[in-house]
Amino acid sequence: MTTKEQFLASKSQLFFCLETLLHEEILLAIYNQFPRLGKTVAKDSFREYKFNGYQMNKYDFL
Repeated sequence: MTTKEQFLASKSQLFFCLETLLHEEILLAIYNQFPRLGKTVAKDSFREYKFNGYQMNKYDFL
């Protein structure tokens, strides 16, 4: 059964996965551009816990 058939057959599935949307080299380049947690600021609120990177001018372009 293809992914499309599985998605259409499911009544409760809210998401799906595209496994080969981008080449591995592109994905790794994008991943490596994200700042490490030590360079981000942790924000903890009632709704969420997340890390923010504010100094966008210090990040390399792809």
